[in-house]
Amino acid sequence: MFFISDSKKIYYRTVGIGKPLVIVHGGLGIDHRYLYAWFLPLSKYFKLVFVDLPGNGMSAQIKSNDPFSIERLADTLEVLRKNIIKDKIFLLGHSYGGFVSAVYAIRNPETLRKLVVVGGALDLPSQNNGALEIASNALPSKSRRVLNEPVKCDEDFRRFISHAMPLYFFDMKNVCKFNQKNKSMYRFQAYKRGEGERYKLKHYRELYSKIKAPSLILDGKHDIIEGSLSSLKFRKSVKLCEHYVFKKSGHFPFVEEQALFLKKVREFLK
Repeated sequence: MFFISDSKKIYYRTVGIGKPLVIVHGGLGIDHRYLYAWFLPLSKYFKLVFVDLPGNGMSAQIKSNDPFSIERLADTLEVLRKNIIKDKIFLLGHSYGGFVSAVYAIRNPETLRKLVVVGGALDLPSQNNGALEIASNALPSKSRRVLNEPVKCDEDFRRFISHAMPLYFFDMKNVCKFNQKNKSMYRFQAYKRGEGERYKLKHYRELYSKIKAPSLILDGKHDIIEGSLSSLKFRKSVKLCEHYVFKKSGHFPFVEEQALFLKKVREFLK
């Protein structure tokens, strides 16, 4: 299904019954379908609303000269809430979707019940560079070569992500499990425009104290992409904030420790 935001068609998908839980994908440049199978069990308890952010997945693609900002992404979620859901929401964002969700929480305090951020991009990505470099050097030579090649189109971006994926996991067996269920489209332009907004983390990290909704930060102990350091400023700033670290997970705890992950989300949102 689609709705219109900023004159563009935006794709969303609903499943389940109960209070609405909006789930926001990361990337950017990938879409909700890498999340769908892993979160589906929550549809017994909530009405799950998956959305492809502008330029991602089945939503209208963006061009290099189209207006684009982290604020527009957050406002797209509010258009979805106001015109389609028509109720207050629970909001869960993974990775870059955690950044989008935090900005939404700052801009829309009255419409948010609770906020969950999973492996969130919540601070400037500088703390984990050493660990990331070491892990990258341990990849097969072909993967290292692909990661150093220029990315110019959707297919280049797909190859880049597929070869980088082992960096996101604690147990390499889970990479295959993830890949089997990941049906995402790859949109390089969305990734490029999204990365261009990361500098605003310096601004928004100073506004986290404005978030009034009870919040839960879920991190993987072995997440070298974002990790617990990325959420430290958020956790110190948000008054009603809980934090849990999955001991056997990287960037995707909903894959590597799915049962425990779903339990933690349910307990917090109930």
